[in-house]
Amino acid sequence: LGQKIADNCEQAQYFARLLEKHADIIHVLRPITLNIVNFRVIPKELDGDDHEVIDQFNADLTQDVQMSGVAIPSTSRIGNRLHIRICVVSHRCVYEDFDSLAESLLKLTQQRIAKMKEAKNSK
Repeated sequence: LGQKIADNCEQAQYFARLLEKHADIIHVLRPITLNIVNFRVIPKELDGDDHEVIDQFNADLTQDVQMSGVAIPSTSRIGNRLHIRICVVSHRCVYEDFDSLAESLLKLTQQRIAKMKEAKNSK
């Protein structure tokens, strides 16, 4: 059991490294000391200084990921900003799961941005 917990902690580090490959739009909150990764997606298409809009985008994106079935992230307020939280707690997790999650997160981010642009253009 101890080894599985250690594996989950390493998988959290792995996932953070995957996210940091996209540091232009994803801000990972460091340090990651155990099995929890907190991050914010801040798309270039949005005003990065408008924290309410970014918070809502991340809340909506969290729901998108949940509805996709790829993972069940939660949210957390840290420093009065909403972050997406991934807590790695399954002994069945493999590294490929985090590859899929990162890929899905990026895809869902683009889909959400496209929906926002479409809604804006229809006004």
